[in-house]
Amino acid sequence: MTRLENTVSIPSFIQGELNESGNNIYEEFKDEEVKLKLKLFEPTSENLRQIVSNLRNEIQNSHNRTTKEIIEILGNVGERWKKSDQYKQCLELLPTIYNRPRLTVEGDLKTFEYFLRSDTLNLLINHEFEAYNILDKWIFDKGIWKRRQPHGLVFHNLAGNSPMVALSEIVGVLTKNVNLVKTASDDPLTPEKIAEVIFEEDKTLGRRLSVVYWKGEVDKKPNELYSVLFPTDFQESPIDAVTFWGSMYSVTTGKRIAAKAGIPVIEHGPKYSFDVIIEDQNLPENLYMEIVGRDIIPHEQEACNSSRVVFVKPLEKNGGIKIAKGLTDAFEKNQEMNPKKNEEFEYKKTMSLRFSYFPDKLEGKADVLVPRGGKVYWTVVYLNQERKLQRADLDACMRRFIIVKEVGNEDEIIDFIKENNLKKYIQRVGIYGTEHARTRLADQLTLYGADSITYTGMLSIKMPGETHDGFYNLPKFTRLCTMVER
Repeated sequence: MTRLENTVSIPSFIQGELNESGNNIYEEFKDEEVKLKLKLFEPTSENLRQIVSNLRNEIQNSHNRTTKEIIEILGNVGERWKKSDQYKQCLELLPTIYNRPRLTVEGDLKTFEYFLRSDTLNLLINHEFEAYNILDKWIFDKGIWKRRQPHGLVFHNLAGNSPMVALSEIVGVLTKNVNLVKTASDDPLTPEKIAEVIFEEDKTLGRRLSVVYWKGEVDKKPNELYSVLFPTDFQESPIDAVTFWGSMYSVTTGKRIAAKAGIPVIEHGPKYSFDVIIEDQNLPENLYMEIVGRDIIPHEQEACNSSRVVFVKPLEKNGGIKIAKGLTDAFEKNQEMNPKKNEEFEYKKTMSLRFSYFPDKLEGKADVLVPRGGKVYWTVVYLNQERKLQRADLDACMRRFIIVKEVGNEDEIIDFIKENNLKKYIQRVGIYGTEHARTRLADQLTLYGADSITYTGMLSIKMPGETHDGFYNLPKFTRLCTMVER
């Protein structure tokens, strides 16, 4: 197979300047059509110290902008983004970088348009802060004066499982922080391009951002560049807070480094999400399409809010397998509209996962439903009530591989969470059923770890006011200060 080869330079974004100095690093990505090589530029320790010093000089200027002004600018950024060359470049390169269909990537990029709307940002501020202008002035509340202040310089250590992680830098700007952003090897493109568009819209706001890249590890040890930000020789750290995104290993390693330097950590570690169908009679015809199209295919199940399993408490005989077959039909329809990429590279891995469930099938505990002709576009594994669900089953569910698990009652779902020590790792749950049943189950699920409850088929749709990993992001990016009167 002949692939189109393409090499693209991704410069560092240093407060509006596109900088190609530093050590050259190459990251390669390929799919069925393109072999893409990204040329990146890793700063030296001295470069990084200067970047940090220059950012710190912007702290007072950042503090002086009003919330209303910042929201108006970011709303204009959203309008500019969808017409920009940066958007077009992301749409061109990200399908290869993420190995995902263009339609899926386009959906991610359009989410920035929704988030970067003045009305969305205003709702976010009103939901998450005590008062709209609490970042601008002192507010008298319940007998005491309150004000929120930005941390100052926030370091964003990003993951590369979704373009949406770049929203972290936008939250940093919205909360009047200055921001040093380290991109991930899996996506060094999106955060840098977002920063460019912010700078084009408003240069003073753009100077609150620097976006750089370096490898997280060298010889299985954290890159020495981290020691510039987190000194281990009892020197004061030049940063005021840090947010870590990514795998359990990267977040745990980052927290350990930050703790030694005494830096507050905003953690966004790995999470699981899933769907529950409590009532399986008279299901809406479009429910299967919504589960597949909104809960499974977006991010190819690599995001925390992607569904890994559909729990079913059937009211009728063979109700569980019926729902599993309904999902197969939805996968077939979605394959026509939003075809899965790169089947060639995933064939062996997917076939191996399918075969691992064959012993359960021979024992009458499971069924493995696949497309005709042995294709690996999608896989639905049905597990009946005799087969216990394990955490390893959730980890297997990536890139359109889903488990339908039949349960006798809702308590089995709670037991699964407790037995597998998942309380800290459940993010969103979509529930289909009567409002009474949903509320009852939601109460138990949130008691045992779930952070956010929505409807089945809506896991990838977040509304302003919903929590993320059990908290609001904006307050975490600030400090709450108080002042008393005599």
